[in-house]
Amino acid sequence: MIDDQFETYSTEILRNIKNNHENWVKDKLKNEDIPKPVKIKRFKEEIPKNLMTVDFGKDLFRLASSCQAMYIDYSNDLSDDEVKLIGNFFQNIQDWVDIASEPLDVVLAAKSIDDDIKILKKYAFLIFVAVEKQRLEGGELPPSSFSSLHLSVLRKSDPRIVKIL
Repeated sequence: MIDDQFETYSTEILRNIKNNHENWVKDKLKNEDIPKPVKIKRFKEEIPKNLMTVDFGKDLFRLASSCQAMYIDYSNDLSDDEVKLIGNFFQNIQDWVDIASEPLDVVLAAKSIDDDIKILKKYAFLIFVAVEKQRLEGGELPPSSFSSLHLSVLRKSDPRIVKIL
């Protein structure tokens, strides 16, 4: 269409239209706020140095349900049966945290986790736990604080276990 109207749309006019459009796009993109990448901010003073033992499902469920994330750890060189036992324990906690909102569910969750803890103890495992406060930053929303559960299942003989007196 422009080629047929070469007298109206001279090279100079086309260059001006192109330059005006490029400047308009550049201006629009410059004014648009590009959100910062989303990241988790950890605070050195909040990272647990030691985890405490937990012996009851009620206590573990209370801590787990107050957290929005979970770090898990376990002893090395597990047998196939131990892998299933510990893996099912972690999954059971995650499932209960995801679904338990009614009082009956909370009591059932605590009982189920308590039963798992008893089995793990029977196999000479100990359960350790701590909560770390973190912050989610970036994206479209303002920063928000959240808690992460550190949960470890270790053999009683695991050399990482340190007794604090």
